[in-house]
Amino acid sequence: MDTGFVVLIAPLMCGAMCWQMSALHIETWLAANDPDHEPPGVLAKMFLGKLFTTLPLLGRYTELREAQELAPVGVYGFWGGLAVTLIGLVVFIASLSSL
Repeated sequence: MDTGFVVLIAPLMCGAMCWQMSALHIETWLAANDPDHEPPGVLAKMFLGKLFTTLPLLGRYTELREAQELAPVGVYGFWGGLAVTLIGLVVFIASLSSL
């Protein structure tokens, strides 16, 4: 495997793992600490995916964490991972177009 390919695809994969783990943390935390939490349905996860079923949960997670005077670290990880994923995708596509 070409080393350049690995260098270009690594930020994409690392960012994706970061926002996926943060989304799992947010869902788990809300399930344990929010009595009104209803997890997204199976069909929603199947058709919308993990990214779009996590976005509505971010506001509630932040609200509850700040009410308990805790930092919403899951939100920071989610947006940071998503940003790294998108930057990695742009760099990867740009490098493919230069071939």
